[in-house]
Amino acid sequence: MTSTLRAPFQLHATVGLVFLICGLFISINADCNVCNARTGTACISKTEYKPCFNNVPFGNEVFNCSEGQYCSITGACEEVEALAECKECGMCDATKTFACISTTEFALCLGNSRPSEVRAQCSENAKCNINNPYICGEDPPTCSIRDDPPTTTAAPETTTTTTTTPSPLEDPSGFCSNIQEEGRYPVGTDPATTCHQYINCIKVGDDWYGPLYNCPGQTYYDSAKRTCVTALPPLCNTRVKHLAFRHILLE
Repeated sequence: MTSTLRAPFQLHATVGLVFLICGLFISINADCNVCNARTGTACISKTEYKPCFNNVPFGNEVFNCSEGQYCSITGACEEVEALAECKECGMCDATKTFACISTTEFALCLGNSRPSEVRAQCSENAKCNINNPYICGEDPPTCSIRDDPPTTTAAPETTTTTTTTPSPLEDPSGFCSNIQEEGRYPVGTDPATTCHQYINCIKVGDDWYGPLYNCPGQTYYDSAKRTCVTALPPLCNTRVKHLAFRHILLE
């Protein structure tokens, strides 16, 4: 249910709030789905908000900012888009490890500033948060519910029965030939097995090769650093599942 801008709390527009340094707007990274201590409200999208109860967004009723206004970090609806909350969905985190692309799904950044096509799901009841070093957890999701796909029943398992593309573990070179993308890719999320491995897709002439490598000793493959490391990477934990590339399960 959606309502126009009315109390139980009053969000109001302010004027002239523009942050300008050397002629450029400041980039503000603001939280989504988090309750503002001053107003007792939480932005659930760039233009919508909910009241809070016990510091959690509460109820089914959603309030809209007026046209041309954004739910902002000030706890009010503002006309300055730079102040809007819920803007970090689809952005790579500071370590270039991942980007939340819905409340429960994320893409690996593979050490780059833009998310790749390698996707994964959070486990049941866990949410993706850009500030969570373990990617998925109990923190409020970085993305708005408006960023979620229209259906909630889709699962990667349902797609694997219809694809003929081999997984990297079954046929590494065949996998690389099908995805047509050079680079190193993780092959799973199991700390005991697949987290110690990676595939390196290489094109030589018209042929694709995909050697599968084991990290030395007890080291793990870190997709952000694109090398083997001693510390367990964020991807390798029980709150992450269904690692896939273009709907092809990687394990």
